[in-house]
Amino acid sequence: MRRCIANLYRTPQFIFGQMGSATQTHWQGARTAIARITLQNRISFTFCEADLPITVGRDSSCTVHLPYAHVSRHHCEITRSDGQLSVGDTSTNGTEIEGMLIRGGEVPLRDTMTLSFAGQTSFKLTAFAVATPAPPNRDRFDRR
Repeated sequence: MRRCIANLYRTPQFIFGQMGSATQTHWQGARTAIARITLQNRISFTFCEADLPITVGRDSSCTVHLPYAHVSRHHCEITRSDGQLSVGDTSTNGTEIEGMLIRGGEVPLRDTMTLSFAGQTSFKLTAFAVATPAPPNRDRFDRR
């Protein structure tokens, strides 16, 4: 599910209506939320594991589409490895994460962090703790 952020700044009432129905459709099937992106105007998008990797950039194929000249076509990517979400920069100019400029690297996502693109566009990225299911207790079945 792609999201064009540029339209959100212009017509938030229209998007709230659209996102209400999109969110209901999106959450059928009992998916667990792993991350949320919150824009400066407080509109937010929630992502589940099936959405990974979450790509952010100017290209219309990105999960989060930012159609601005100062944003790279594929600016950054949110991935998960070993149960930890991380933000990796895939741009030429770098991605600012919590005031630190990251170029080509990856930063583990902690709670809520602010991502900024060329100092002009920013949003908050929140990671949710996702409990991994415990393996089945085999003792219960092996007793004789």
